[in-house]
Amino acid sequence: MRKLVVALFSLGLMAGCTSTDSEFVDTDGITAIFDVEVAEQDGGATVWAILHQGDADSSTYVKMSGGDKLIAAVSVAGGQYTSDKEMDEQQAFGSTAYRADFSDFDDGSEEFKIEFDRSGSGKDSALASTVVLPPKFGFSGFQIDQVDVVDTSHIAFSRSSQDFYVQWDPFNPSADYDMGYEVDGPCIAAQTVGTADVGGYEFDPNTIRSATGKDAETCQVTFRLIRSNDGTVDSAFMGGKFKASQIREFTFTSAP
Repeated sequence: MRKLVVALFSLGLMAGCTSTDSEFVDTDGITAIFDVEVAEQDGGATVWAILHQGDADSSTYVKMSGGDKLIAAVSVAGGQYTSDKEMDEQQAFGSTAYRADFSDFDDGSEEFKIEFDRSGSGKDSALASTVVLPPKFGFSGFQIDQVDVVDTSHIAFSRSSQDFYVQWDPFNPSADYDMGYEVDGPCIAAQTVGTADVGGYEFDPNTIRSATGKDAETCQVTFRLIRSNDGTVDSAFMGGKFKASQIREFTFTSAP
């Protein structure tokens, strides 16, 4: 979602996106895009909300007015929702998003809820959008050509001739959440790939491919491993999605 919010603001700059006051939009005319992210192993959770007037492709965003508000809350082990926070507005170039931070809830199994409270404007509220955060994990080892990487602060290998293996822990091959990775950098072709949660993934030579015209270039590449769950958005909305993700990333040097 952080990438989505950056893209949202960039698109707003390029495409002239606009925001409209929520008090003039019925709930069933709004698409809700909600997200929970934990970007570090002990980094706390960030909750994001974006409301579109119309479908998710609409360039008209909904900002709170008339007493409407977005409230994020969290429940641990099926208990009562606690730590209710009114979400803060983030706005740029006509685009609007909302954010709330929870520093103490990042382990996994916590259920997050976003309420669209419309008691102020008198329109239909949407109070039952929920998602469960998947379990936390961390990187546990790296190998290049089957040799352990000792200095993990500087990982470098040839994308065309060397094997690279990344390990993480804990893992659960039978889990019902999604697992995948992203790699991107200025000299490679960006990839987003789903994978099983088996505790490791091997990049054979040429799995990471050079970008067009960049075969001879070396660059810094970011690898993100993402464990995610899909939740539900309240049926009062036109539609939408709610995703919760544990994200771990590192950078490495990719040589030809």
